Amino acid sequence: MTNEITFTTAELRRLALPGMRPLPERDPVLAYFNSLTSENSRDGMTKALRSALRIILERPIIKTESGRTVVSVTTDELHEFPWDQLTPAHAAAIRASIAASDLSTASKNKMINGIRGVIKSAWRLELIDGERSERVRDVLKTIKAVSDEPSGRYVEWGERKALFRVCGRDDTPRGARDAATLALLCIGLRRSEVRSLNMSDFDPATGRLAIRQSKGGRTRNIYVDNGALEAMKLWLSVRGDERGALILPVTRSGTTVLHTKKPRGSTAKKPARMTDNAIYAILSRRIDEAGINPFTPHDLRRTVISDLLDSGVDLPTVQAHAGHANPMTTARYDRRGDRAKRKAAGTIEVPFST
Repeated sequence: MTNEITFTTAELRRLALPGMRPLPERDPVLAYFNSLTSENSRDGMTKALRSALRIILERPIIKTESGRTVVSVTTDELHEFPWDQLTPAHAAAIRASIAASDLSTASKNKMINGIRGVIKSAWRLELIDGERSERVRDVLKTIKAVSDEPSGRYVEWGERKALFRVCGRDDTPRGARDAATLALLCIGLRRSEVRSLNMSDFDPATGRLAIRQSKGGRTRNIYVDNGALEAMKLWLSVRGDERGALILPVTRSGTTVLHTKKPRGSTAKKPARMTDNAIYAILSRRIDEAGINPFTPHDLRRTVISDLLDSGVDLPTVQAHAGHANPMTTARYDRRGDRAKRKAAGTIEVPFST
């Protein structure tokens, strides 16, 4: 089996010789992306498939001088790769390579599901026959977690407070912008949702926030209150009320950026907007300054869901706040552990006495 996988991996690299990008009506990657329901889903799956192709082609991980990781596969290469030529042997090699990577089980399965989606689109475009499509997808089974321990962690109140403390010590516009960004993450928004917010989506008078670029293409309304609302109002006093993205880039000199530079030869201005990586960098920088143990933006999402459940908020309401289609997904975000079990045990009455 090892020899076969080695052979098919080498063969996959040969298949990936530079080629022509297929016409739109013959492009299974484009067809798959068009079947996804939101821009955020398409962005996320583009990154996942590029990462998968990097693993398939055994490309190195590229790091910039700032330490940022860059996927060494271009979007054009993703479209040019001959997905319709994959065989079950290729699929076995691909799954083995992805499974052997150091990524989380969730990331591995996102890649595998993305490839399955592309293969299904290739079948719909009649680029691959039904039998081979089914056999390839059957081989590309999802990967089971090696541990029952849930991923991520709970972020303690003191840790969250330390983050806002360091933002408060920064009296530049970046301090206000970062506090607002962290506030949105602390109330459970995904990075992509923070990035996509516009000024028109937020009503500071009521705290109502419309999240339009959510997973699955659904729009949900939540409310910002307490410290999160104060952080947002402080940022708006710095940002101003101009139309555009709610959270904006800020230059080193402290100037908020409403528009990117004009493309050469163009008179059109492009509205400025944060990226997912920039939001991640904000959190990482403030964690370093606060001197606390690292965690991810999604850990803050896990934390708020745990806190809501711990406060007695019913699961359907927590599900609606988080924007999950399935309540079981919301339940999997619970990171209270034994604390919740001990609390539950204390509510159980047993009619025994001595």
